[in-house]
Amino acid sequence: MSMKSGIKKQFSSKKKRFLIIILLFLTGLLYRLLLIKIFPQPFAFDQLQYRDYANLMKVYGLYAHSFRIYGYPLFILVIDKISNNGLFLGFNNFQLAQAVLDTISALLVFGTAGALFRSYTKALISYILYLFNPFTSGFTGVMLPEVLAAFLFSSLYFLSITFLKSRSLILVFFTGIILGFIPQVRPVYYFFSIFMLFLMLFYVLKRFVKDFRWILLFFLSIGFCIPFIYTVWGNYQWYSEISLMDVDRLSIENFYISMFVKRSKKIPVSMDDYPKEVRWAYNEYSYRKDTPEKRKTTRDLFFRLALEEIKNNPVKFIIWRIEKMWYIWEKHMIFPYNNGQTPILSIISYWGNVIYLFLAAMGFIFWSKAQTINNFIKGKGLVLFTGFPIFYTTVANAFSSTEERYSLPVYPLIILFGGFGLFVIFNFFLAKNR
Repeated sequence: MSMKSGIKKQFSSKKKRFLIIILLFLTGLLYRLLLIKIFPQPFAFDQLQYRDYANLMKVYGLYAHSFRIYGYPLFILVIDKISNNGLFLGFNNFQLAQAVLDTISALLVFGTAGALFRSYTKALISYILYLFNPFTSGFTGVMLPEVLAAFLFSSLYFLSITFLKSRSLILVFFTGIILGFIPQVRPVYYFFSIFMLFLMLFYVLKRFVKDFRWILLFFLSIGFCIPFIYTVWGNYQWYSEISLMDVDRLSIENFYISMFVKRSKKIPVSMDDYPKEVRWAYNEYSYRKDTPEKRKTTRDLFFRLALEEIKNNPVKFIIWRIEKMWYIWEKHMIFPYNNGQTPILSIISYWGNVIYLFLAAMGFIFWSKAQTINNFIKGKGLVLFTGFPIFYTTVANAFSSTEERYSLPVYPLIILFGGFGLFVIFNFFLAKNR
């Protein structure tokens, strides 16, 4: 009887936990839908380009844009195909899809936190923090890639950590696909993906037996290469160039623009919001090149102008880079465009985000310390694997217009460790009051 009673109690406990997760999931989804409905955002600027790209993919099948990558437009196209490009309950199809996707990201954060922290309570805290975070939730109503990118990072870390336990070929294959697809959605992560690929390959070589490791290397590498096929093929068909990313190399334009735009608290909706140097750059760089030679000439011109600006103002360049590494993490606004932002709401948004970052830093430090104490070599690798995206996001975006939304793709990791940090604080006060 005691054994049966124990099994029954354990089953009841699991059922209760499952119901809690589902109820929280539905509440988090409703929260996102309410934000979309209560704070509608204008459809303008970059959103128009993504919509046009998706429409051209629908017409041509294979289409390559000179300075955009296909990842997010493909997502829009797939949603259009599934839902017949319509409305449901007053929501646009992509808004519903992104609300669901971001809520699923919370589930992935929960799963990853459970595997990393080996604690249901810590994982649940991370889950709740992500479900009701206003920052990724505030972007579910706009046609911008941040929500999809956050989902991809959530998936990458969930699959990677799960693979460490299961050693599944399917998992390693899809891990490779997601790692290769991330720069198709947010091109700034191109070098991040390459670095992480080599880190994973190195891990496989060191940790697995000879025959199995070569199979893993093959599946991981093939998966990584698949998302680049469309980009390379499209660039060759449309521009007669073989390139793994956009043929315009928009990163050079961003590098130039970063000399004149110190920070962007909100997304500009008009060219008049930019300095004259930036307006000129957008006109020259993005629209007036129709041959490989013209594109190369334009790239060389803007790279040279950026270097000249650095040479003329080296101190300003260094100071701005350091400041930008902080600005990328600031959040003065929850919504990207129009949300009737009041001074009080700005203060709440800013300091609420600072609390998230503080909790994440505390959680990461305490967790890292525990990992390296138990097994220094293995722990150091795991710390590098989980911490590198945050470091990369900080440094890479110091050479851009530093829009605050650019850090959102790695907020699943920020909030995951924020849950651990909050647990540490709870424990501290509980111990103090005993």
